[in-house]
Amino acid sequence: MAGGITFGASKGDLAKVTDNGVCDTDPRVMTRTNEATKALLDEIIPVGGMATYGIEGILAPSAPGDVGTQIFLPKELENAIEVEVVSPGTVNGTGDINQGWHDIINNFAYVDPNFAHDNPMVDMFLQPDPDDPTILRRLYDFPGLSPGALVYVTGAKRYLPITADGDYLIVQNVRALKLMILSIEREENGKLDEAKTFKDMAVGVLQAEVKKHLLDPRNSLKRKAAYQSDLVNHPANSFGRVRAKLALDLPGFLLKGKSDISYLLNRALEALVRRENLLRIASKWDIHGTTTEIVFTLPIVAADTLLTAACPGSLAAGDYDIIKRMCQFYVHSEQPIVEQTNSAYAASAATNTVQASAAMETEVYALLEARLAEALEYRRRVTYEAVLAAADPATMAYYVALLALDLPNGLKMSNVELLRLANTAEQRLMERGKWKWTIGEYTAIVRTGEVLFPREVEAIYAASINGGPVRVRGRYFEFHENTTGTFSCEEESCAQLLIDQGEVFNPELNTTRRKYKVLTGHTEGATLRVLVKRRWINKALDDTVVVRNYEAIRLMSLSAMATDPKVADGYLSQAIDILQKELQEYLAGIMPHIQVQVKGMRRIRMLR
Repeated sequence: MAGGITFGASKGDLAKVTDNGVCDTDPRVMTRTNEATKALLDEIIPVGGMATYGIEGILAPSAPGDVGTQIFLPKELENAIEVEVVSPGTVNGTGDINQGWHDIINNFAYVDPNFAHDNPMVDMFLQPDPDDPTILRRLYDFPGLSPGALVYVTGAKRYLPITADGDYLIVQNVRALKLMILSIEREENGKLDEAKTFKDMAVGVLQAEVKKHLLDPRNSLKRKAAYQSDLVNHPANSFGRVRAKLALDLPGFLLKGKSDISYLLNRALEALVRRENLLRIASKWDIHGTTTEIVFTLPIVAADTLLTAACPGSLAAGDYDIIKRMCQFYVHSEQPIVEQTNSAYAASAATNTVQASAAMETEVYALLEARLAEALEYRRRVTYEAVLAAADPATMAYYVALLALDLPNGLKMSNVELLRLANTAEQRLMERGKWKWTIGEYTAIVRTGEVLFPREVEAIYAASINGGPVRVRGRYFEFHENTTGTFSCEEESCAQLLIDQGEVFNPELNTTRRKYKVLTGHTEGATLRVLVKRRWINKALDDTVVVRNYEAIRLMSLSAMATDPKVADGYLSQAIDILQKELQEYLAGIMPHIQVQVKGMRRIRMLR
C-alpha cells in the first residue's frame, strides 16, 4: 500500500546501527530492516499496521470469476480482524447483523478464533495465488453470505520483504526498527539479556505509539455509530431499538457481538414472559379472574419487530427498564467464579457473587410484579368506573364496582372475588333479621289447594284470600295433638288456613321452593296475597340486589375481610345498626294507626 516512509528515505538512519555502522548502500541494511520488521509484526500491530480492502465473494481461488462465499485476502493482509458485509449483501438472509470481528488482547498480531463475534469466517489457511504460486494468500469461507456479496475486510498488514528503495516501510517507526535491529544483532552475538532488553524497548515504543493513536482493531466506534443510528431509524419498542439501547447503556456491551446481544435480549424476554404468565395467573390479571397465556416464539430476528407485537398483551415486553435489569442479571450470573479452594477471599468473593445474582433476580421479578399490579389496578379502575356509569344501580354489578373502588385493596381483587364478597355480605345481613328490602308481596290464583312459591321466598309472614286475612300455620300444625290432624283442601267447612308443607327440591334445576297447603273452604280460583321473607340467593352480576343499602353491604364486606374477630364484630354491629334505623324509618311511615275506644272507659288507646 502506498504512503508513509520509504526504505530509501530511512536507510541512512538504519545503516548506522547495522554491524556497527555500514554504508547505506550495503545490502545488509535491507536484510536487517526486513528481519526487524518481521520480528515486530510478530509481536504487535503497529500504528499503520492495518489495512481495509473491499473483497467480493468467490466460488474458489481457482475460479475467481464465479460468485460464491469464499473470501480470498490480498497478499498484503495477514488476517481478517473485522469484516463488514456491504448492502445489498446479506448474511443468512438478513442485513441486520452485517459486522463480525475478533477480540485482540493488547494489540497482539494474531487473532484467537475462540473470540470471534458475529458472522465468524472459517479459516481455510494459506492458499497459493493462482497467478503466482510463490505467493501464499489467506482464504476464508463465509457461512451464510449471499454469493458474490462485497465484504470490507480489515486486518493486520502482512509482512512483505522490502526489495527496493521505493518500497514503503510497514513499520513506520524508524526508532523501533533500529532497536529491533540491535536486538537481533545482540542475539546473534549470544548476548541474550541485551537482546531481550532492546526487543522490549522496541515493542514498548510501538505500544506507546498505539496508545497515543488509540488503535481500534475491532472497529468498536463503527458499532457505536451503528447503534446510535438504530435508535433513530427503528420504531419505539422495536427489537433493534431496544438492542441498541442495551449496547449503549450497559458497560462492556459495545464489545459484545450484535448476535450475542440479540440472543441475550431474546433470552430475557422469554424468561420475563414466562414469569409474567405465572404472575398474571396468580393475581388474576383479567377483570373477571381469568387470564390468557402470553405466547412468545423465539427468536425475534427482524430489527423492526415490535416487542409488544411479538409478545401480545405482555407488559414486560414494553418496559425497557425491566428488560435491561434482566439482561444485567444474566451477564452478572454468568461471570466466572473463582474456585473456593484458592483462598478465603476467593470463597467469600464467590459467595458474594452468587448472593448478588440472586438479589438481582429477585429485584427484577419484584419490579415486574409491581408494574403488573399498577397496570392491573389502572385497568380495573377504568373498567369499574365505566360500569358505574352504565349499570343499573340495583344490580350486583353496580355494587361490585363500588366495592372495588371503595374497599382497601379492592382494585387488587378480581371481579370473581368481589362478587363472592358482596354475596357473602348480603347473605350474612339477610340471615340476621328482617330488613326493609327483605319483605315482599306476591299474588297467586289457587287452583289445586297447594301453592309452590318462587325460590326467592323464604317464609310467609301474612296472607289474605279474596281480600280477607287468613291464618298462617307452621309445619307442625297438622301434627299437634290439639288439632284434628291432616286437613283436606276439599272440606267445605274447613277454616281458611295456610299450612307450611316444607320445601320441595327440583333435581333438574337444582333448586328448592317453599310449598304451602291452602284451605279456602272449597273456593275454586281464590286470590291469594302474601307478605313473605325473601330468601338469599347467590347472585350473578346482572341480578338485582335484595339488601339495597350500600353502606351496610360495604361494612359487612369489611367484616368478612377482617382477620381480627373484634374488628369484624365492630363492622357487623355498624351494618346491623344502619339497617335497623332504615327499617324503623320505613315502618314508621307505613304502619296504620287504629283508634279504639274501650266500652266504659273514656281514654282512647292507640293500637299499632
